[in-house]
Amino acid sequence: MAERTYSEEEMASMLELASKLQAKAAKNADHRSGLTLSELETIAAEAGLDPIHLRQAATQLFDKNVAIAHGKPSTSASHNYVDQWVVAELTDESWEEVVSELRHRYDSDLGYMMGAGLDGSAAGAQGYGRGVESQVGRSREWKHMSMSGIETRVIVQPRGESLQVKLSQRVGWGGTTAESITYGLILSLFGAAIGGAVWEGMLPAIFTFIVAMAIFVPLIAYADKTWRKKKHRELQELGSRLGKILAVHQPAKEPDMTYEDAGASRIDASLLDQEDSFTSEDARQNQRLKDR
Repeated sequence: MAERTYSEEEMASMLELASKLQAKAAKNADHRSGLTLSELETIAAEAGLDPIHLRQAATQLFDKNVAIAHGKPSTSASHNYVDQWVVAELTDESWEEVVSELRHRYDSDLGYMMGAGLDGSAAGAQGYGRGVESQVGRSREWKHMSMSGIETRVIVQPRGESLQVKLSQRVGWGGTTAESITYGLILSLFGAAIGGAVWEGMLPAIFTFIVAMAIFVPLIAYADKTWRKKKHRELQELGSRLGKILAVHQPAKEPDMTYEDAGASRIDASLLDQEDSFTSEDARQNQRLKDR
């Protein structure tokens, strides 16, 4: 069947009604519809745009407090990583606030009290329980080693008008599988020794070892995965907190020149001090011209 053809008057009526229906639908739509800034960052990255530029645009157009672009968090067999960008300047004051926050969260005198303090020893040089600051060029670094061997690093690097904040945390000497098998093996051997001593035989010891491995390895793996995820969330929260601290120190912008400033800048002040260049003869000649 041939498709109907509409006249100009009918088309105008349909377009007018369609626009009213669209406006009504938009008015009744859920106010939560749309995309979050994080979702827009994903779309921008797929389109080849740097998320930090999207954050800068959002800051300038809509929200002066939006100045942090979160990178994709990542992990390795032994570390958790968090990377983000902040539109800010790295000053002594902002770095002091960052270090103050890190000390409040991590620093402890427990290592010092147990003889592993900052006394020049190998352990003390790594700062067990206390954070250590360093600077290379314009970059600042803070690292901390806990008594349990968890090392946390924070590096802030200036990149143009922005700062790249990199956080890393060592959460183990190897992956979850390697650690669960190793620790499970140690516990199972210990259990086999006890089982062999109690039942006085090799077969009971072997049976105890197999049962212990079947129990301990998956249990340790589950606990390790849960713990690593928790530490990663805490590291992301720390990154957001440090980003907010740094974002307070926005790059200074030069004030726009007003019309009055522009006009004043074109006036040569030396001209204001010059005396009148007209002589009395010039004045009489002008008067004769007027009389004509």
